[in-house]
Order: sequence, then C-alpha cells, then structure tokens
Amino acid sequence: MYKSKLQEFCQQNLPTLPDYSVTKEGLDHNPRFRASVTVDGLTFDGQDSFKSSKEAQNEAARLALLHFNPNHHSQSDGSSGVDGVGGVGKAVKATERSSGNRLVADEFGGNQYKNQLQMFAQKRNMDLPMYDSTRVGSPHAPTFKATVSIGGLTFESSEFFNTIKEAENAAAKAAFSSLSPEGTQEANSSFYKNLLQQFTQKEGCSMPLYKTRSVGESHLPTFSSTVEVEGENFDGESAKTKKLAEMNAAKVAWTTLNKRKLSKISAYASLSTQAQEVPGHVSTTLPSGVTVSLLQSTGKDQQDNSSLRITKIDRLGADLSTLSLFHPRTVQHLRPMQSRKPPEQHLTAFLHT
Repeated sequence: MYKSKLQEFCQQNLPTLPDYSVTKEGLDHNPRFRASVTVDGLTFDGQDSFKSSKEAQNEAARLALLHFNPNHHSQSDGSSGVDGVGGVGKAVKATERSSGNRLVADEFGGNQYKNQLQMFAQKRNMDLPMYDSTRVGSPHAPTFKATVSIGGLTFESSEFFNTIKEAENAAAKAAFSSLSPEGTQEANSSFYKNLLQQFTQKEGCSMPLYKTRSVGESHLPTFSSTVEVEGENFDGESAKTKKLAEMNAAKVAWTTLNKRKLSKISAYASLSTQAQEVPGHVSTTLPSGVTVSLLQSTGKDQQDNSSLRITKIDRLGADLSTLSLFHPRTVQHLRPMQSRKPPEQHLTAFLHT
C-alpha cells in the first residue's frame, strides 16, 4: 500500500511522519470518505471519495509519494481504487486551509476539541468550522499556528505547535470554550469527582455514592445529583447533563469537606502555638494522626512513664484507644472525663503522681 511506502520514505528522509485527516460525506448508511495527508508542512488532498477511510488515506499517500519521489511508479496497488496517477495533490507551503468536517481517524488521536466543535455546529445547524494554519520557522523544524472561523467569529490558537493538527485542535478548544462554556465543563466533569475520591481515600472514608435524578420532558431533561459521603448528603445544582450534575454535587461535597478540614487544622495550629509556650513542652503525633502534648518531669520522675502529663489532645473526638501507647493510667484517667465533656471540647488531663 502507498501508506506503508510513504511511512517508510518519511522515516528515511524526513524529520516528521505523515499526518492524515479524513472527511466523512454522505448518509450514515452509505458514507463516502475523502482524505488528506500532511508531510513536512505540505498537505495533499485526495481528489476522489471512497467507500472506506483506508482507501481514501491510501490515495492521499499516493499523491504525497509522487510529489516527494517522482521516480516512484504510479501503478495502482489494487487497494486505492484509482488506476494511474489520477489527480494532482494540492500542496500549500506557507498557509493551509482545511474543512472543519475533517475527522482525524481514531488511530491518530489528538482531535478532541475539533470533534466537539463540529458536533456543536451540527446540533445548531451552523456552518461547519473552517481552519486556517500558518507555518513559521525553518523547513526542518516548522511550527504552526491556527485559526478557526465559525458563526461569523474567528478564534486563534494560543501558541505555536509542532503539527498542524495540534494547532487546529488548540484553536477549536478556544472556540468551543467560548461558544459552549457548559460543554467545556462537561469535558472536564471528572475534575471534582476525582478530587472528592482522592479526599475520601486519604481520610479513610467510604467511596462517594452518587444518586442522579432527571426531571422535565424526555426530549429536554434536567438532571440533579446528590453525593453521599460517610452518611452526609451534598446536593449539587441542576444541569442539562448527568455528568455535569454529578460534577456539581462533587464540587459541593469536596468544597465543604475540604473547608471543614482546613478550619480544624487552623484551630489545632492555634492550640499548638499556645502549648509551645509551656516550659518543657514536648509534642508527639500518634500513628492515627492524634497530636498529644506532653510535659516532661525532671530528675527521678523523668524515668517514670506515669509522670507524663497530657495537656492537650489536638483532635476532635479522638479515639482514646490510640492513647494505649502511653501508660495505661492515661487511658483510665481520660475515659471518665470524656463522658463529662462534649466531644467538641479539647481534653485536658493530668496523671496523678
């Protein structure tokens, strides 16, 4: 096939490999495909349509190969569907114009926002986006910047890229983010869900449980979601999609739980600062994360574990079983005090000597 021959030629003679784009035409039950290939900054458009994207790409590769290697035989290899040389590839050195209907084949990837922008235009019966790419730099190390026009507006990629495909995708992202902010949020819907999951794993909590409901007419539903974490429910704002509704719920849960944690840390830091003013103060952190402040005795009593006096436990509702690392009398002395004081108060206790 010409694709494999072009690939081999580029590997041996050029700094970059072929970059294919495919255009789908016609009805879904009887589609036709056109292809183009970009090689070393030059784009070659196949002049005919084919029943498969593979055949279309092979025809584009044939035109490119004829340009770079004129001595190559122009005989058909049987899979391109074209006999002889056929049309002449269109090569544009400095600026390339391409149709927004091009869909890069899955094996080449990197076309997320171009596809999303195209679907956005199709759903709203808009003209398909049109891309312009500008090449700068030396022939052996070119860079590209792209613009896309849609709905009478033009959007530009934020920087230069090594390939036209990357530049066009960046321009499509700028357009899609501006025209469909909600769509951009949905594309990033996993952000807060991932944050919440990482938070619960770090804190040893159960995994978040989402419950999503749809209301309204079937052709225009609205979704609302609730996420449960350790028996506590967090409701997110309603959204037009299930993914976005779950993201809203996850955002509320993560923001609330993280703020609560930071508030406690701030309170603990304040108490620790006060404790450091006590002479002979020692701060110890148990494996469970409970911070215990100790007062050390001097002389003979320093060798007696029972002389350690706990002045503060810097964690609300701490499990007293974690204090078993200290003298048993510590736990025996603290348990009665826990029943007399609310768990929200810090415990203060002294061992009897």
